[in-house]
Amino acid sequence: KTFDTNMAHVLRMKKFGYQRFYPRPRTPEQWNSLYNAHKQLVPNIEKITLQWSSKGANQTGLRYFKYYNIQPLQYWNKDLKVELQKNHEGPVEPKVIVELVGGEKKEISPIGMKNKDILHAIVALDKDGEIITLGPGFAGPIYHE
Repeated sequence: KTFDTNMAHVLRMKKFGYQRFYPRPRTPEQWNSLYNAHKQLVPNIEKITLQWSSKGANQTGLRYFKYYNIQPLQYWNKDLKVELQKNHEGPVEPKVIVELVGGEKKEISPIGMKNKDILHAIVALDKDGEIITLGPGFAGPIYHE
């Protein structure tokens, strides 16, 4: 069997629901099963702003948070606004700014944190927030055919 070069972009894709060597979710039932395995509720958070740079150190955890955690957060929290601010000019210290429903803003420094640690820090800021399920590998598909 030969490697299909047209599929190379899918193997490198860093996005929620895509994992190397696993089939992509295609049906609504498969996507629903995947979202159910990554259920995170943050009812008292109105907006999350992610600031990072394409250059410099300490950006990886926040980038992976964007790839794998933003989509399920928005799926389970329909009123949640997410703003992405990527700086292409030079290194910038990464930040996560969380705006609560009352207007209060809190800042998280994700330096040295992995994507799941950033998620736990955000959920900890919401008094009613909870992580109900985290799928295996934290981002891979776990639906059953």
